[in-house]
This record gives sequence, structure tokens and C-alpha cells, in this order.
Amino acid sequence: MSHQLRQEYLNLIRERYKNSCRIKKTAILNEFCQVCGYSRKYAIAILNGQIEPTLVRPRGRTLKYTSDFLFHLVRLWRALGKPGSVKLKAALPEWIRYDEHPDLAASPELVKTITDVSRAHLDRLLRPYRQGPQTGVGGTRSCAPRIKNQIPVQAKDWNITEPGQQVQADTVGSLR
Repeated sequence: MSHQLRQEYLNLIRERYKNSCRIKKTAILNEFCQVCGYSRKYAIAILNGQIEPTLVRPRGRTLKYTSDFLFHLVRLWRALGKPGSVKLKAALPEWIRYDEHPDLAASPELVKTITDVSRAHLDRLLRPYRQGPQTGVGGTRSCAPRIKNQIPVQAKDWNITEPGQQVQADTVGSLR
């Protein structure tokens, strides 16, 4: 429940609480504690008007970069061919000038934020998008020599003297 809704609910219930008898006050207090999530003694002090409820702010730093910023950053990064942070940082001011997206044209603050972001922060912001699913299966890995040594070589038809009579080959690929 948001702080504004709690404040409106408190203003409505406070008058009822003051004009009620003891049994009704208990019921109102139980309801208020359940709805707002306050402890009982704190709720009594609030309903009696001794203290005002405080706005609880989330802990930690406030977010400087919004989801709108991240959307445009990822869009530009993909349009540039997914470069590293050094090349991206150098190319962003040039590309933003010619970008025709209506959100960027309407918001010079967003453009300034995108051009002012540091290279290290670009790496941190784009890390989830760089680590996509791996495609394909590679056959050359560090375990290939060990597997190759485990494959028995059969000596068949070693007495062939003319080329092109018979060719036989086995291929091995390791799946991890």
C-alpha cells in the first residue's frame, strides 16, 4: 500500500477511532494494523494523534538510469553492431545526432545522460545483454587431444599401393 493511500485511510479511520468505545477501538485497531502492516503500539500512537506516520524510503542509492535510458542504450548498441564500451562511448554522440527516435528527439536530458555515461558503467549496464545463449557446438576444445588418444586406430589394408582405391576416416566431436 502506498504512503498516500495509508494517509487517506488514516484520516478516515482516525475520527471513527476517537469516537468509539473500547471494544470497537480494539476491532478498529486490529483492522488498521492488518491493512497497514503497523505494529500495535505504533498504530495506537498514530490513531491517537501523538505521532505522524513516517514515509519509509527504500534503502540504498536512487537509480540514476531509468528503464527508458536502458532501452535506448541497448537499441543504439545493437544498431552499432554490439561494440565494446570504448568504441561505443566514442560513437554514441555521433549516432545520437542522427537518431530519429521520437523519445530521444523530445528529451534532451535523456540524450545528455546517454552521452555522459562512463565506459565502466556501459560495461555494467550491457553485461546482461552480451551474455546471450551460445549457438552451435564447437568440435575443437581443450579435451580433443585426450579423446583422440582414446580412439583405437585399426590397421586395415596397409598394403594399398595406388592412391584412390579406398579412403576411410572417422570424426569425433565432444559435446559438453
